[in-house]
Amino acid sequence: MRIYAWRTILAHDGAINWALGGIGLPDQNIAYTNWAMWLVFSYVWLPFMVIPVYAALERIPDSYLEASADLGARGFKTLRSVILPLALPGLVAGSIFTFSLTLGDFITPLLVAARARASSATSSTTSSGSTRTSRSQRRSPSSRCS
Repeated sequence: MRIYAWRTILAHDGAINWALGGIGLPDQNIAYTNWAMWLVFSYVWLPFMVIPVYAALERIPDSYLEASADLGARGFKTLRSVILPLALPGLVAGSIFTFSLTLGDFITPLLVAARARASSATSSTTSSGSTRTSRSQRRSPSSRCS
């Protein structure tokens, strides 16, 4: 449902172009572009990245930050030497979540990305659901060695 809402927002007569027209700027053709796909993917999968990172940052004891300041480390040094190593498991977990979920989400590009690219992504599947293979893919492994 959220993706259909984004289609409405990004459409030629959608909310973005309405707002741009209200302030005197020209219409933008954002719908059915790669930019639209990135925007929608970011919106859909952002909670799966933010929640693990937030949980990792929440577990960092305040005493570590105080000790870093007592030892003379300023903001960036504390970030690099204390916070980032302790938050790394949350960053990895969030990255794995979003990456794996995005791999399985094939419907978003069909709904909001460029129509030509989306149709070419599904054109390799026949109406019966079987995937076509090219002549080079049908060769046996032993014939590819030479």
